[in-house]
Amino acid sequence: MRPLALLLLLAAPARAAVVEPFSGPVPPGLRFEKPAQAQWQARLDDLGLSPLSPFSPAGRPLARMRLAAQLDRQQALVRLRLGGADWDLGVAGDAAFKKYYLTFTRAGLLRVAPLGDLNRLRGSGIEVQIEPGLVYRFRLSISWLNPVRGSTLEITPARGTRGPSHELNTGELVDAVKARSFVFSVDGDEYWTFYGTDVDGSTGLPGATCSLLFIHFDGLSTRAWPLAESALPLGAPARAQLLSPVTLTRDDDALTVSR
Repeated sequence: MRPLALLLLLAAPARAAVVEPFSGPVPPGLRFEKPAQAQWQARLDDLGLSPLSPFSPAGRPLARMRLAAQLDRQQALVRLRLGGADWDLGVAGDAAFKKYYLTFTRAGLLRVAPLGDLNRLRGSGIEVQIEPGLVYRFRLSISWLNPVRGSTLEITPARGTRGPSHELNTGELVDAVKARSFVFSVDGDEYWTFYGTDVDGSTGLPGATCSLLFIHFDGLSTRAWPLAESALPLGAPARAQLLSPVTLTRDDDALTVSR
C-alpha cells in the first residue's frame, strides 16, 4: 500500500504506453517506491516484528483502528470528471510492494489499471485505458523548488477521448492521503495508517490477503513500514519498531497500538 509513489516521481522521459485495466470488485492496497537519483520517495523500513509472550502486558493503548472502517479507503483520494462521468481516483499495490495500480470507482464499479514502470510518469507520461473509449494520460510535472507540495499531476484525455483535463497539485494529493488514513501519534511523531486488500501482482486480480502501511510523513525524509496482516495473528501482541517501539495487537475488528 503506497499512496505517494504516484505523486512525486522524478525519472527519465519515456514513451507513453496504453495499459489495460481489470474491471471488478478489487479491494486494492498502496505502496511507495524506493528512492532513485533525485526522486522524492518514502523510505521503506522493516518493522522488525517480534511476537510477545501471551503473558506479556500489551502496554498502555495509544490508538485503536477499526479495520472494517479503514479497509481500502485509499480507493477514493480525489473525484474527477473523466470522459462523461465522475470517477473516484485511488491507488493500489501488490503484497510485495513491487507493482502499482490506479483505481477508478463509480456507482459500485471498480476498475484497476496497472501502471508498470512508474518512471514513465515524467516525460510523455503513462496512458491508462479506464474502459473502452476512455483513455487518459497521466504525467507528473516536477517543481524543483518544492517537489513535495508544489509539483503537478497532469491528467489529460488521449487517443480520441472527449472529456476535461485536470491538474492536481501534489500538496493537495498529500493532504488527501492523510485525510483517508487513520492518524495517531507516538512520542510526538505522527503516523498515517492504511489497511487494504492486496492485488495479486502476477495477475492484477484481487488477492486473498490484506496489508497495513504505517507512514511517517516528513517531506523528503518520509518513511513507511509495511506489514502483512498474516504476520500479526489474532490476539497475539507483537513488538514493532516505528520511529519509537510500539506493541501491535490485532483482534477480530481492530488494530490496537500500545506502548
